[in-house]
Amino acid sequence: MVITYITAPLTYVLAKIFVTIPDIGLVNILRGRRVVPEYVQAEATPAGIAAGVLDLISSDEKITAMKQELRLVKQSLGTPGASKRAAEIIYRLLK
Repeated sequence: MVITYITAPLTYVLAKIFVTIPDIGLVNILRGRRVVPEYVQAEATPAGIAAGVLDLISSDEKITAMKQELRLVKQSLGTPGASKRAAEIIYRLLK
């Protein structure tokens, strides 16, 4: 898994001014560190992305580590059905 993101230059500049977190990928944000490589704006070139993917898939250790981190993210999100549970709580509060 890799994350790529390109946006309009003005949007990117504004985001850099107002957004204070270092990563844009939800997985990386939730873990609080770079778990999945991110290629943003000028880094999101075909050559850059290809090099990153080749580096990743050529290393069993990196793949194993990423899978473990992704499992931890999944576990941190809890069991499925959060929307239904939230709706039930709101319904009970409104009754």
